[in-house]
Amino acid sequence: MSVPALPPRQRLGAGDVVAALPYYAGYQPTPGCIGYFIVAEAGELRRVGVLPPAVTARLAPRAARTVIEPALRQDSDGVILLVYGQQASATADALTTALINRLPWIANTAITVDLQQDRYRVGGSGQAIWRDTPPPPVWAIATGQPAPAATLEELVERYVPLNGPGQGVNAARITSADRKRLDSMSPSVRRLVALRTIDAMAGREGARDLSASRLAHIARSAVVRDCLLQESYSRPERVEALVQATRIAHPDDVDPLVGLTAAALYAAGHHVSVVFEIAERSPGDSLSTTIRTAALNSIPPNEIRSLLETDKYRSQLRHADSHWLELHTRPDAPKVPDRRDQARKKLQRPDTPMDRPHDPPRLPPSSVDGPTL
Repeated sequence: MSVPALPPRQRLGAGDVVAALPYYAGYQPTPGCIGYFIVAEAGELRRVGVLPPAVTARLAPRAARTVIEPALRQDSDGVILLVYGQQASATADALTTALINRLPWIANTAITVDLQQDRYRVGGSGQAIWRDTPPPPVWAIATGQPAPAATLEELVERYVPLNGPGQGVNAARITSADRKRLDSMSPSVRRLVALRTIDAMAGREGARDLSASRLAHIARSAVVRDCLLQESYSRPERVEALVQATRIAHPDDVDPLVGLTAAALYAAGHHVSVVFEIAERSPGDSLSTTIRTAALNSIPPNEIRSLLETDKYRSQLRHADSHWLELHTRPDAPKVPDRRDQARKKLQRPDTPMDRPHDPPRLPPSSVDGPTL
């Protein structure tokens, strides 16, 4: 599991991890689950995850690999285990033993915490004192993290594709003329159009099929898509707009949006199960593949964020703009239609006999003989 956009830097106490786990995981673990935090020096989180109730004491040595492998890769200093309910205590003991056998340096930091509704205690049964669970962590509020779902199933359901009127296979798609118009724009202009579309979907307008189709077509440009990722992952409302766009977009259009959304979710610190849920919808998309690989190799999201904060993508955009300008200023470059000339032609009246100027009507010659002068 990834860490939030602003991971805590202070050393974590038991109450901190108890309050934070549902926000890291995205859902409230049920009795029988075991949450784990892999921490580095000074308490900085490296990875967070939840083992389901299906993991029993017999399966604990195998499940321990889920914790051991990222702990070894990320030079961790400790592992904190959270046991949900007494029925998971035996599994937690077996898991702790397996961890210490492979990670002897965590012997003093691998702890278990019993949870019971809104209370917790450290050390299991015996003389341990039950304490009130602290309120939600400040970073969860400050970074706009959504409230945890009641279950994992409910969490995943928030992100599945929709298929009602104007959604999925029933979604409207932009016309070929619109595609050509978007393709004729410079990369910088396409970026601005995409950001305005995302902000409109995040506002009162909400996600609409044509907006999703337009955004998906723009995101086919790798340079533009990288810029959109850089400018969206740290803003929860934009990330949510991308999620909704992937839910309603036509299946034939959605691939570029899938990679962009999965990368934004991963960089923003959302639950890895959600990232996989979205990224796996487009196995052939290069960015989706990159994000799945990053998650499988436990690359901390803050490393991805540090890459996004560089000037690399802005430089790529400037280079793409220069290339676009060069192509459109060559003598043999295709001419972009002048819309003013098109408008003038539409206003001109067709040259037909009925529309030509004519003389005013005249009275016919009189047939009565008048006086002879």
